[in-house]
Amino acid sequence: MSGAGPFIEHLKEFYTQFTEGKAANYKLGIMGSALLYFIIPVDVIPDYVFPMGYIDDALAVKIAIKMLSS
Repeated sequence: MSGAGPFIEHLKEFYTQFTEGKAANYKLGIMGSALLYFIIPVDVIPDYVFPMGYIDDALAVKIAIKMLSS
């Protein structure tokens, strides 16, 4: 995952699959959790601390991708 492009593309894919509900419940839970973590501004590193605030969001998405691929 290099750059913001693939990161945003994964989030778009998660959103589409989540809203369509065309995945197993545990996968929908993982995708929904990653989406919530991304949009909620209060997390491990607050998002208003730009750009550092998005590092933990990127890690959350990367972990979700790894969990969904295994």
